[in-house]
Amino acid sequence: MKTIQEIQSEVDALNPQDIADYAWSLCDEFRLHFDAELLVSMLTSDSEKLLSIAAWIAGEVVDVTTGRMLRSPIAKLLSHPAPEIRVEVIKPAFVMATPSDHSVVARILELLADRDVSVRCRALRIACLMDDELISEKVLLKIPQAALMLPQCTKEKLQDELGNGGLMSVRICIAGIMKHFSADEELTKLARLRFADDLRVFDSLPKQGRYM
Repeated sequence: MKTIQEIQSEVDALNPQDIADYAWSLCDEFRLHFDAELLVSMLTSDSEKLLSIAAWIAGEVVDVTTGRMLRSPIAKLLSHPAPEIRVEVIKPAFVMATPSDHSVVARILELLADRDVSVRCRALRIACLMDDELISEKVLLKIPQAALMLPQCTKEKLQDELGNGGLMSVRICIAGIMKHFSADEELTKLARLRFADDLRVFDSLPKQGRYM
């Protein structure tokens, strides 16, 4: 593997049109020779360009067992001021989350109301995949609306929140519907009407806890 200094130098010299190809190539290197310490160094860089690449790579190569060292830097990046960083770090934060990571789970749900549309939509995709066991009592204390994502939430409650709730409640309702009521045409039609962003995003949301 390359050193952090070599990677930083290469990233600094990249033209915008070459970033994607470079990220894929570097990701392949991590798949062949996973180096957690190097990825941590990338995730704590001062370069937003490198942070974005590192966060995307983390989402492609880490899981609950390989990502222990990465949890702290990734959790911090969920609050990064640049939306380009926040949007990329949602997936690895989710992939590594366990029921004890209630602060991380709550922060992912908070991003459902992010000021940036791309971040909101990425958070919604992830929320639709979130196992019910991740919605712990401590998460509910931080985000009471998260109860709308649990299977015991009724159709009537979802309808009421879709009709009268704010942005956060509506987004969480949509996640709950996709997780547990995606076959209900009445609910999904109402959810689609309340979705304020690109409808292509809504129509591609995961249903029944997986991508269809």
